Amino acid sequence: MRVKHIDTQKQEDLLDKLERIVFQTEKVFTLHDLDNNKPLQEQVLALVEEIREAFYVHNFTGINRPESLKRPWFAIIRTLLQKRYNILIEDYRDKEKGVRTKRYHFTPKTI
Repeated sequence: MRVKHIDTQKQEDLLDKLERIVFQTEKVFTLHDLDNNKPLQEQVLALVEEIREAFYVHNFTGINRPESLKRPWFAIIRTLLQKRYNILIEDYRDKEKGVRTKRYHFTPKTI
């Protein structure tokens, strides 16, 4: 069995890149808004090969079996960013849009 060498600098660079893609304005999102942000989804999915090179992805459904998930791009965001952020999830109703959804708050972890 071959053991994959993990380059922690490559991981950090990839997490920085993902943060720049996802946190363009703020660190609070509704799932509804993310569902409608196709450019963000495409940018996250474009990172799949880099993620495979930088991380162990054996049990990572968003990478190995994306067809089995409704939002594989969101699984990638959640899984990778939980290394740096606490993620608070709450039910949210946007009365202007008439939508019930989830709101995600990403707060930096303190060491």
